Amino acid sequence: MAKPFENAIQITNNNLSGKIQQVKLFNPSGKLLSQYNNINQNIFEIIIDAALPTGIYFLQIYQDNSSTTKKIMKK
Repeated sequence: MAKPFENAIQITNNNLSGKIQQVKLFNPSGKLLSQYNNINQNIFEIIIDAALPTGIYFLQIYQDNSSTTKKIMKK
């Protein structure tokens, strides 16, 4: 199930051995909408452009030695 959000989304790293390094936001077609580099934190908040239409998006989260993709939904 997609995690719903409105104008911001907080990403928390539960991996004690690494930190969030990079986050990418994609639309359902795979188009890169935003990219955040050199984060190096355990908690990171993304402020989403209010003009972004309601719908499903994907966050690709890169940590020190791994990456994961999360499905999110803008209300």
